[in-house]
Amino acid sequence: MKCLLGLLLVACLTARSQSPLPGEQPLYILDSLRKTTGTARFFAERYYNTTRKAILFATRRKPSEQAFLNRFEEQFTGLFLDAVRKSTAGENVTGVWSDYFRSDTLHPLRLQLLGINAHINGDIWKALVASCDPAELQRNKRCYFAFNRYLKKEFDEFYEEAADADIRLAVIREISPGLSTKAGHRLLIHWRKRQFKLARLHDTDPVRFRDLYDRISQKRESLNRLICNHF
Repeated sequence: MKCLLGLLLVACLTARSQSPLPGEQPLYILDSLRKTTGTARFFAERYYNTTRKAILFATRRKPSEQAFLNRFEEQFTGLFLDAVRKSTAGENVTGVWSDYFRSDTLHPLRLQLLGINAHINGDIWKALVASCDPAELQRNKRCYFAFNRYLKKEFDEFYEEAADADIRLAVIREISPGLSTKAGHRLLIHWRKRQFKLARLHDTDPVRFRDLYDRISQKRESLNRLICNHF
């Protein structure tokens, strides 16, 4: 049950945990991708829907935070698009996106889960490190975590959609009303905190960074195996 709840949360995070976009250009790219017939369309579909909401979040932040979000999202989106480019070109996709583009099925839920796990538990810290220095990262900490409030609402909405579509998740919803969503909220916040910490350690404590990076990588790979075995 705990594993299935974790998988559901990952589904909610299919682009829902991204920091918001201050500009609309990525929407056009994602809109095009979600209308293709390739594997990328499954993750792009949810990414597109969440990005529309994320833009609104950015418009409500002060200018300095919007600048931070702009640089972050450019890097964050670019990591997904780079994997799409390699896959489209017939190149071998390595790293956190390898399981997504190597999947032997076009089952939407499985691919969405694999995509979110890669993007949230593998890409956030990279985008943070590439978009700002440690001092700026610390200054924008509250902005980064402010989006958690929006993500909780998104999780609740997606929880209902996923449970309606999958009998196993429907059973969890019925036997643990309210408790499963609260557990999902906590797990979501934990994952985002862990990625922020990883980005902070990257330039301040290489030894602790490597230790945390290895532990997160092992957990991400284990979750991928659970996804492939259950969906």
